[in-house]
Amino acid sequence: MNHKKLSSLAALALVAGTVSQVEAKCTSPSTRQMNSMFAKIDLNHQKMYNEMSCEGQNLAMQLVNQSCAGKNSCAGLNSCKTANNSCAGKGSCKGNSPGPFTDKNKAIEVAKKHMANKRASTSGY
Repeated sequence: MNHKKLSSLAALALVAGTVSQVEAKCTSPSTRQMNSMFAKIDLNHQKMYNEMSCEGQNLAMQLVNQSCAGKNSCAGLNSCKTANNSCAGKGSCKGNSPGPFTDKNKAIEVAKKHMANKRASTSGY
């Protein structure tokens, strides 16, 4: 095999190894955590959660359990929708959030929407 082909194969192996390492870094929530969360959400939102990527599931878990404080992954994701304000999950009402998502189903929806927006922004669409 010539040097050029060998270099190309080595580069491909390096890229493949890097991609698999990135994918391997995500650890899905435990069964105990999921069961606890599933007790708080309806069947439609359980299905929505199960269809999310590992990253989306972890974000949803953080939002449902309100363990987002100070985490960059949660920036702009809040529960501030009220009768006078429909900005839940949009981040435009920073500082006005009444606290944790009282409707845990809404937390799942916000996580799903955020992940869809993230995919769209990275794919260039």
